[in-house]
Amino acid sequence: MNDHQLLCFLTVQRILNFTAAAKELYCTQPALSYQIRSLEKELDLTLFERSTTRVVLTAAGRAFVPHAEQLYRGILNARTALKGFSAGHTLTLRLPPVLLQHDPIYPVLMERLHTVLPGHEFRVDTAPPRMNAHLMLCTEADAAVVLPSTEVFTRELTMPAMTEQQLRYNLPYEFRDFLTDEKSKYYFDYSMRDILRDQDGYPTEMTLLACAMLKETAERYRAMMRRAGFKLQVLTPSECAYAGVLAAYYRRTGLPQRDMCIVNLGYTAAYLYIYRGAFFESRREIDLGLNRLEQLVAEHCGVDIHVAHSYVLQNYNDVLSSDYAQSFYARIAVEVMKAVNFFNYNNRQQELADLCLCSGGCNIGPLRQALAETTHLHLHTAQELLGDDVTLDEPWMYLRAIGGVDEGLRGGLQ
Repeated sequence: MNDHQLLCFLTVQRILNFTAAAKELYCTQPALSYQIRSLEKELDLTLFERSTTRVVLTAAGRAFVPHAEQLYRGILNARTALKGFSAGHTLTLRLPPVLLQHDPIYPVLMERLHTVLPGHEFRVDTAPPRMNAHLMLCTEADAAVVLPSTEVFTRELTMPAMTEQQLRYNLPYEFRDFLTDEKSKYYFDYSMRDILRDQDGYPTEMTLLACAMLKETAERYRAMMRRAGFKLQVLTPSECAYAGVLAAYYRRTGLPQRDMCIVNLGYTAAYLYIYRGAFFESRREIDLGLNRLEQLVAEHCGVDIHVAHSYVLQNYNDVLSSDYAQSFYARIAVEVMKAVNFFNYNNRQQELADLCLCSGGCNIGPLRQALAETTHLHLHTAQELLGDDVTLDEPWMYLRAIGGVDEGLRGGLQ
């Protein structure tokens, strides 16, 4: 019995189709059938019942699955552990071909790699990677996914007090004006914000943040995690993830809760989330992302967009301080200021004065400066909100993820 036989068995039992399994393993169907027959002969058991129309596991095959998974992971983990005993490794770098054509990038990359990994050799591969079936099976871990705002509907609702069973029944009707398909095609969940009680202490009204998501979307994420070797346990919206960060921040510091604007400066867009204390209030999308900055760099420097991406990451020739980059920062700052002013106009009793930046864009110093000067808000770093107990090299990249973990532990959208 060897690891290849185990991999073949685990792939067939997952797909229950020899043709599809052979395609996934990049081998022919006869070769796959031979490996399964060899394994059955060695075990002196029949693992699959085969017919012209279907493939099913036998009772022995079902019993063998957990043992095969354990054996296969054990072999791979042992190989990984023993790799460190070799004198030197040859590491494969998968790079887009364009990187090999421009001097400022590739030599710097190789120099850094030889510095941090002395004694290693490097092989460059520009071919697109294939799905590695081995990696799908060698990792076993639970996963929580923070959903982007485009994948889930969120609404703040005020409803008469009711039991959980009654709420589960009524919740879909609160989304009837927003859903494009039958309610049976959606998952619904909620996070309780407040319960109002009468003078005798009986609940009369409740405020909650409700969510609706297509079941098809949930299954897509579940399948994606499964292919990566993870078991999806929790799905939670971005609004809840950031709320989890703020709730933990106020608990840890003991500071009075204030209105806060969290700006996620992403690649294709910027998203603004406004909170009252740790409660989500509103969201706005700005159709300006870092991809627009890369387009400007590519146009002014006369380079490919992939090279422009590396220029932005390295601040090559100080492109992040250029006039065209400053103009881009000003546009984002003005859009953020508009959203803040609109919120303040409708909430005059307590103006929003705090702003936290996260995601990759907030690592650009001139952009942070433009936001501070234009909005006149007090800028917080992601590390401030996460606290000293969370030590990350790039905390701004993980703010939403840390909040998702906190929200997931307390129960997210399942």
